[in-house]
Formats: sequence, C-alpha cells, structure tokens
Amino acid sequence: MTAGPRTAASSIRLVLSVVPWIIDHPGSSIHEIAERFGQKPAALMKTLEMLSFVGVPPYSPDALIEVRFDGDRVWINFADYFSKPLQLSTGQALALLAAADALRRIEGADPDGSLHSALEKLADATGVTPQQQIDIQLGDAPSDRLLQLRAAAATGSELKITYFAHGKNETSERIIVPRRVRSGAGAWYVDAYCRSAQDERVFRLDRILSMEPVESGQDPPPPATLGPAGEVFGSHGALPTVTLRLGPEQNWVRDSLPVLRIDERKGGKLDVTLAVASETFLVRLLLQLGPEAKVIRSDIEAPQALAAQTARRVLARYRQ
Repeated sequence: MTAGPRTAASSIRLVLSVVPWIIDHPGSSIHEIAERFGQKPAALMKTLEMLSFVGVPPYSPDALIEVRFDGDRVWINFADYFSKPLQLSTGQALALLAAADALRRIEGADPDGSLHSALEKLADATGVTPQQQIDIQLGDAPSDRLLQLRAAAATGSELKITYFAHGKNETSERIIVPRRVRSGAGAWYVDAYCRSAQDERVFRLDRILSMEPVESGQDPPPPATLGPAGEVFGSHGALPTVTLRLGPEQNWVRDSLPVLRIDERKGGKLDVTLAVASETFLVRLLLQLGPEAKVIRSDIEAPQALAAQTARRVLARYRQ
C-alpha cells in the first residue's frame, strides 16, 4: 500500500513533538529521531525542512527558524524573535501551562528536557506550582497505543483493529487509516477512514481491544475534512438526535456526554440535545435517567416505549 499524503495538522503535531527533543539533542541523526518518533527518515527530513520557512514578519533571516543539516545530522536554532518573552494574559498562560503539561506526558517526550524547563518557568510566572497545576482528564489509553496511532496518522498507514461498539454491544474487526488522535469528554478518540464502512468514523481508544499494522493493498482513502477536535462523534449530521428534558439531579448528562445543544428551563430543568450513536445507547441512557427524564423530540421512534419494554424484560429475568 502507498501511504496517503500527510495532512498539515499531522505535520504540525509531529513538529511540536520533535523540535523540543532535537533542541535538547543537537546533532542527532535523522534515523535516530525517526525511530524514536515512529517516522520514516525521508518524510521526517521533508517535514523539518519546512521549518526554515517558519518565522514572523518581515520574514528576514533573523526572524526565521534555522534548520541545519550536516549529512545525516540535524541542528535547530530559533530566531532572535523567539528569545523575547511573550506578553501573555492569565488565561493564555494557564491554557499554555495545561497544554504543555499534557504534551510532556506523551511517550517520546523528554521529561527533563526544554519543555520541562519552560513549564517550570511558566509555572513560576503564573504562581502555579507543578503540584498545583490544573488537573486535565484526557482519558486513559496506553502510551504505546497512542504513539502507534499518531505514527499511522502521520504516515497514512493502515491498522487492523478489533473494536467493541458499546452502543451496539458487538465486537468487529476493521481496517482503518487513522487521520487524527484527540481527546474529548474524558476519553481518547481516533478519527479514521474505515475500510469496512468505506467512510470516516470515530473510534474510542479504550474500546479498541487489539491493534496491528496491516497492508490491504487498496488505494489511499480520499482526503479527509476533519471537524473541530472537541467533537466526539465528528460529523453529527449523519447521526440521529434526541432532545431530553432533565431535572437538576440529572444535569450530570451535560458534563458526561457529547451535548449538541442546551436550553435552560424553569425550575432548574434543561432541554439537552444529544447525538445518538444507536437505539441501544438511547435505551440504556433512558433507563439510567429514570422516568423523570422526558423525551421532547427524537429521530428514533418511541424511545421511552423501547426503554420500558427493556426494563420489563430485565425485571422478568430477575423474577425467574
């Protein structure tokens, strides 16, 4: 199989991971860097060459990043502009602090390198110590799996996965071409082209039971148009939706599930619109919420009747 073209987003993610490491290890060989970050040497060199065009107006030599190659070895020097401290607002500083701390935990990053040093300085400037930093729940996922998926997304490689679809309560094998790895709603997700569905899909990492490289011999998938990284289901237009009226004791839904819209009502009630991955998912949710939750509108026919029918079947089993 011929790997698909690398997207601009995947190239930026690669650069953000690789550059701090090269700065801490000047003169490292391209092959060593490529092996560490799961890249092909030629593709990595091409990405690093693009850094020579990164800078600020007027894009004169003193305002550009210098990337120097000597045979197989590479050095990176920042332009003079980058030595000047940025004037950040408190919100910008905290956001940068949180993002840097999350990036530092990714496998391949040097825990004691320049990113760690910059994080310490930023923490001092904001008055937030490393022990007091904001707790960000990105979800649980094995670091080696995250690294393998990111590498596949960067190179357009295929992976064979065994996946458990919670909403359908079934397990299937699929061949996917990862597009992007991201976190949202307390979990990790991979946007990917699915060979079985012949369309873009979103897979939750903690439901991938196994994963291995594979070559199907098929043509590269069409270029993807990715939505905002915070979207859990990607394009919601392909999914049915439901609007629920929830009481104050059920407001956990807004923080635990990917909500499309929230309308506040009297008495602390909320009208919450959700994308529904399957009928089974909706029935389980209604059973969990109880009779106090009211269905205002649904693309799925008679969801509360389905939930009541399921509840009767469960009770019948307990009585046997």
